[in-house]
Amino acid sequence: MVKFTLNAFPMNQLALLSSRYGIPLPGGGGSTPPPLPSNLEGVEVVLWGNSIFFGQDLTPEQHWINQIAKLNGIKPKIFGYPGQPWSFSGTGTDTSIYSKRTLLPKTGKIYMLYSGGNDPRNNILLGNVDDTAVVNNFSGSFNSAITYIKTNVPGAIIVVVISLPRNGGTGDDGLPIKTDTKNKNGDSLLSFNARAREIAFKHDCYVWDLSGIGVDPLKDMGDGVHPNVKGAAKIKNSGYGFLATIELPGAPTGDTTAPSAPGSLTSLAKTTTTVNLAWTAATDNVGVTGYKVYRNGTLIASPGNVLTYQATGLTQSTAYTFTVRAVDAKGNEGPAATLSVTTSAPAGDTTAPSVPGQPTLVSKTHNSVTISWTASTDPAGGTGVSNYIIEGGVSSVTVGTGTQTTISGLSPDTPYNLTVKARDVAGNISAASPALAVRTNTAPVGGPTVYYENSFNGANGSADGQVAESGQTTDTATAVTPANWTINTNRMKYIGTTGDRILMTTSAASGDYTTEAQIFPAGGKAGVVFRAADGTEYMWVRFDVAGAAGEELKMYKKHETTAANTQIAAGPATINTAGSHIVKVVCAADNVKVFVDGVQAINYTLTADEQAKYGNNTGVGLYAGGENTSTWEYLKAYSNT
Repeated sequence: MVKFTLNAFPMNQLALLSSRYGIPLPGGGGSTPPPLPSNLEGVEVVLWGNSIFFGQDLTPEQHWINQIAKLNGIKPKIFGYPGQPWSFSGTGTDTSIYSKRTLLPKTGKIYMLYSGGNDPRNNILLGNVDDTAVVNNFSGSFNSAITYIKTNVPGAIIVVVISLPRNGGTGDDGLPIKTDTKNKNGDSLLSFNARAREIAFKHDCYVWDLSGIGVDPLKDMGDGVHPNVKGAAKIKNSGYGFLATIELPGAPTGDTTAPSAPGSLTSLAKTTTTVNLAWTAATDNVGVTGYKVYRNGTLIASPGNVLTYQATGLTQSTAYTFTVRAVDAKGNEGPAATLSVTTSAPAGDTTAPSVPGQPTLVSKTHNSVTISWTASTDPAGGTGVSNYIIEGGVSSVTVGTGTQTTISGLSPDTPYNLTVKARDVAGNISAASPALAVRTNTAPVGGPTVYYENSFNGANGSADGQVAESGQTTDTATAVTPANWTINTNRMKYIGTTGDRILMTTSAASGDYTTEAQIFPAGGKAGVVFRAADGTEYMWVRFDVAGAAGEELKMYKKHETTAANTQIAAGPATINTAGSHIVKVVCAADNVKVFVDGVQAINYTLTADEQAKYGNNTGVGLYAGGENTSTWEYLKAYSNT
């Protein structure tokens, strides 16, 4: 969505708008603006930042936000921390702005984040626009702050407030610290302001730019840093006009027609690490204002109203699926144009690795086989072996550079012929190894060990207290909104409208187990939780009926410190919104395989950090993706053997 702000216009045009239409100037001293139509009466506005939000050197009556509240009726809640940066330095006690996130109320409609706090004397790293690290990294902390609000207050409006100019405080060189004074890393307030705008654009936030409203550090700030009464009045006038442009959720939107799909999405050029995309313009009943570019289902850029984009930071010899969607001024997002592209192989390497040794049997069960093999080598001058491909099971399985793996999801008492191929970094694939002929064991008498089983039998109404067949009692307090989880005709049903999950404990002794659920995905976004520890540390898969081709099933993790929801994998699934699907998640050490109706859709290997965080978690649960028409017939957790 394009976020309209008065500060986008030159001052001479604003003066004309003000005189003709009564729109208040962004700055302009202390005169009270003329009244504007407002739907902000009683709206809770949460301000999160440093001393500028705290109102340092101002009385409560002089604070600009309180003056705005008198004009439009908002209910401000201030969380300002003087002298603190967004990012923790990494030493001592963490008193950063980001560290205070859990103090924020989760009832706000509008959240304002002030980008300041990057005093050059602290030498804070600027970071990259996509960073999520929160130690000595402004970009990572600011990204994580926005993600925290999005996760914990779904639907809230987020406003990035760009820092005021500065001419105060003494730098290490004995001179006043100005807007363009650089720290030891070569970054100034201008750099941090520019990065805050980029991050706001990436997250589709509103931007209120205080750097351009006419606040003079020498005249409108007592110390060259904090606004005096005159400066506060300018911020008040700008803020009053800015807030009047915000469209609250539920307000009439006017244009509800989405643009068409972009045409002729093509790759103009590619290298080992980049892909240049181009497309023809989409159409809209009012007008297209920009495009969104996705890679493997994840938004990577909103480049504006342009028809080209270069995707960077890619891996050589790797297939990617790119989708482009058009958006209009009201945020309506149109259908996708999709293109699959494989990045180039390094020049010169066209020789495949040697053939791996014939696999040997390490162990087997009724539904899995563990094999090992002798490693391949890549010829001198080659790019090196990057992974191995195991064939002959239910489907092809790609593993890393290790020489042992477990093939799961097999049928009992069934013969398989397993082979191994090697692939190098350039994408060259060896011939298959000699096959290992192996038959799985017969299924154990009595079947696998059941750790949790619930068919959601019980009286209609709240699911709280409902007892599973395996004996565990359903506790809706594990959900974000407990009242939204109900029993409906012997199925679990979620009746809310925002993303939520409910968690169940199991009797599993480790994180190696299978989670299975029968899902009726009428709303197209239901899923199942696995390897859960608590409400801030779990993994899940869910359907996405609007996902790109080949990405209709998505896997996520919940980060236990930043509370961010991060997509880590995706796979194909044909979603029957009029029927049901059996979703099975098989966890074995650092490997997670997801099957839909017996067909493998995802095969994901956890990183070392992910394995350490999630590998021994034994909880399961259900995930509702912001829709309330899907239901769950049953949920089970049982041993892999």
